[in-house]
Amino acid sequence: MWATLFALSKRSGMSTAPLAQAFWPVRSMGVLGVPVYCTDHRCSHSIALTADRWPDDVRLSDIESRFVCAACGKRGADVRPNFDPPKMGTDV
Repeated sequence: MWATLFALSKRSGMSTAPLAQAFWPVRSMGVLGVPVYCTDHRCSHSIALTADRWPDDVRLSDIESRFVCAACGKRGADVRPNFDPPKMGTDV
């Protein structure tokens, strides 16, 4: 799958940086939300947000510095795609 995303980036003339960081490949995998974690390991505050507020071409790493923790006040966050857990042993 990652090879496909890399091939798409080369064909379209886009950067060869990993495209999994951008919202459009994450959305194409069915991910609609992003958990945001405070970067202070002592705080460990987190919140779940929908990814609807950002356009497809924005990278997850581009928005990390914009967050300020509501609990401790530290600037910066760890933003990751919220993949569903695998459904092992089911017909889905």
